[in-house]
Amino acid sequence: MRIVITRRESLDTPDGINVFIFSLAEAFLLKGHEVYVVAGMYTDINNIFRYFQLKKYPRVICLSSFKQFSYIRQIATWSINGKNIVEEISPDLVLVNGSLPFSFSAPTFVVSHDVEARPTWLDLLRIPYKNYSYRKAHYIIATCSEIRAALSKELNLDLDRIRVIPVCFNLNSYIRKDLKDRRRAILHIGTASYKNPEMTIKAFSLLKMDEAQLYITGRIDDKMSQLLSSLPSNVQKRITFLGYLSSSELKEMLGAVRVVSVPSTYRVPVCSPSAIESLISGTPVIGSSSISQDVLIHKYNGFLADTEEDYALRMQQLLEDDELWLAMNSNAVESSQKFSAFKVADLYVNLLHCQ
Repeated sequence: MRIVITRRESLDTPDGINVFIFSLAEAFLLKGHEVYVVAGMYTDINNIFRYFQLKKYPRVICLSSFKQFSYIRQIATWSINGKNIVEEISPDLVLVNGSLPFSFSAPTFVVSHDVEARPTWLDLLRIPYKNYSYRKAHYIIATCSEIRAALSKELNLDLDRIRVIPVCFNLNSYIRKDLKDRRRAILHIGTASYKNPEMTIKAFSLLKMDEAQLYITGRIDDKMSQLLSSLPSNVQKRITFLGYLSSSELKEMLGAVRVVSVPSTYRVPVCSPSAIESLISGTPVIGSSSISQDVLIHKYNGFLADTEEDYALRMQQLLEDDELWLAMNSNAVESSQKFSAFKVADLYVNLLHCQ
């Protein structure tokens, strides 16, 4: 079967959607399918090799030589060039990440990863645009139950029109270290504003554990620097910024710490890749109510927390209580199995055969 996976943006940053795209593409390839990934923006192929170490790579096609341009231009680029390029491939299935205002001749599934509003005048057009675009697809896929319910309400769609299929990963590529090999450390993934690193840092500063460490991936900006400089020196020296990590480097860190903090902020809870990758690694998660209940189960594979004090309390428990950690470690691995890329690939193929 020939499969096309699309994204309006670039493919060469290790964000959650790209991790999903390449994990799913690899699973399709290993199952014997032919896979093309089409990006609306310029993509550095070397970065794909750096960030996503795969056994097999899909063919990558870029529609533009530009790394950044406006939303309107993205849609225009896809409408002018993208549709024809995809049709020339003659796919049996098209998976669209981010809606497009036209249909393909092949069965098309549009995948919704969130229902966030865009902070521009374009938000006035968001619902009419999504209404038009989503109805072009054969199936609408929500990556978690909360997004499914929100889409149904927002777009006045029958729930039967929306299927839940989660994001996915190659479970065998993750490292699950024993407790004795874990650091008394917390990992926070990403410094974008919606990742809410300030919550993790402030909670960490409340811990009564001088040996605890905090690792943060991503870029440190002026706001972050100011926050760090306001902390006591004995806290500052235990916080390490790791920059952008490759896939293998991130997996090493996920399996080396005792806790991953995911205080992300979304209007509607999401199927958080950061939380899922942590669970696959056997690492309990402390997350906000923005993490879908399909992923984070309170007091089972981690904790839900709302305030800095809540986060600090749960961090302390998972860093100090070995029995609690071991129970949640086992539950984390068990609950992560449904996010297997091979299982998710089968869900898409089975849904296609229902057409």
